[in-house]
Amino acid sequence: MSITVADCLKLPAMREARLAAGGAGLNRFVTAVSVIEYPNISLFSSDLVVGNEMMISALVYIKDDVEQQCQLIRHLHSMGSACLVLYYVGIFVQELDRRLVETADSLGFPLVAMPAGRMDYRYSDLIAEVMEWIIADRKQEKYYVSEMVNRISQLAPQHQTMSSALRLLSDRLHCTFLLADRYLKPKAAAAWPISNQWDYPAVLNAVEESRPNASEATEEYLCGKKVFIWDMPVRSKRNQDFHLFVMDETGTQKQEELLQAAEVIELFLNIWNQDHNFEGTDALVHAILSDQPAEKERLAAQMHIDIEPIHTLWILRIINKSGVTVDGNQRLFCLKQLKQYLQDRHKLVIVDTYSHYVVALSDDSLFDDTELSMAYEFARELEKDGLQVEGVVCQGVENTAHARSAYLLSDANLDTVRCIYPERRIFTLGEVQFAQNCRDVLEQGEDRLNKELRCFDKIYALPDRDSLLQTLCVYLLDANTNTQETGQFMYLHKNTVKYRLNKIRAALNYDITQMPETYALYQAAALYRLLKR
Repeated sequence: MSITVADCLKLPAMREARLAAGGAGLNRFVTAVSVIEYPNISLFSSDLVVGNEMMISALVYIKDDVEQQCQLIRHLHSMGSACLVLYYVGIFVQELDRRLVETADSLGFPLVAMPAGRMDYRYSDLIAEVMEWIIADRKQEKYYVSEMVNRISQLAPQHQTMSSALRLLSDRLHCTFLLADRYLKPKAAAAWPISNQWDYPAVLNAVEESRPNASEATEEYLCGKKVFIWDMPVRSKRNQDFHLFVMDETGTQKQEELLQAAEVIELFLNIWNQDHNFEGTDALVHAILSDQPAEKERLAAQMHIDIEPIHTLWILRIINKSGVTVDGNQRLFCLKQLKQYLQDRHKLVIVDTYSHYVVALSDDSLFDDTELSMAYEFARELEKDGLQVEGVVCQGVENTAHARSAYLLSDANLDTVRCIYPERRIFTLGEVQFAQNCRDVLEQGEDRLNKELRCFDKIYALPDRDSLLQTLCVYLLDANTNTQETGQFMYLHKNTVKYRLNKIRAALNYDITQMPETYALYQAAALYRLLKR
């Protein structure tokens, strides 16, 4: 249940009040009560009055200025206030002007007048009754996300900001909320109480060291106070890895309520957020790899990034010691490492995540090193930290459509290409396409497969066929037709390798290093490995 203005009119403290205007807004929710006795519009801000508050006033300061009264009604409505309850009519404001009534009616904003000419109605009576009802209602209502979404939707568009959303949550849960990006840069905050002043950069420095999580708070001493801090992950369709830090001096917050707070912020990012401050390179990468050229151009212009020189795409899957794709702090570490590594070698670098990959977009290298060799060098650097890199380096990327197709091809075939080339971790787009071709052969059925493997028939007839086929696969797929490297991979003397290769040549009766015969053997070797996996 949620309390509305109509519900409040039934309370004893409002029994003799009358609805003077704005009857269309009687279904507006009431979640708090505030008093405004100095209603100077220029001093109001969205930090002071936000969403579904019942406002109480005698309008003493503007009792003779009808235009200011109308302006106040418009301002309260735009900020999502529930209603205005006007006390002491006939004593300060002598009567409700027709223009004031028409303004409230046109907005559907309830204007409630307490009995005229009476000073024996106290603000405290109404505040006590309404707040007791609100508190009791909140204890019964376990899921408050829909209420928050409704309250945000009632705000005027200019007040549908992240700060307003956090303020609503702060007022609901009586704690401070701080939203930060993946690099722990503050994006928006709402303090509880509102007068509380925090050094948010200092807060973020503290949490970077303590690493709180969503299930268990860490204790910090900040600004001379003991504070309990939770880190609630927030994700959206376009933006990733936001952190909603919850700061509470009592430590009594419940995890299920904090999870709902993170859900509210996720919904806000997906539905209302128009603030470019929350759009990072993750949104740009998403636009490029999902083939949205118009969105790509908009974001690039907003970020002052000239993306025309981008022709190289790295798609990396990074795995930790447990064999799991990195996430959270490990992924952030990899992002920073890759960005720093590439910035030393390119003029333009965009590094972010897309799905479960770390993605890099860049211009042509400043040096003679190939992108493939640089990727291997970066992989060796991460190995020092116990991380394994596997992925695809795509060069000659021409547009978003090409980038999208390259990503989809790589995502669909990374495991397949790893099976074909088990000694390697980094692959070219051509090798990924070859892996897709091999999959196509397998999916076309046994007849097509047998046709492609027919070049192995004479080897199958030999008694030592298994060792010969293994040697041929390593020679073609892993060692790039290098005899010595083949021996190293197989822990064999190079003379043993030569003997086996000569035996294969004799059986086939042609040079296995010459095209086009080599291509048939090469593909057959790849198919053989895929069948054996």
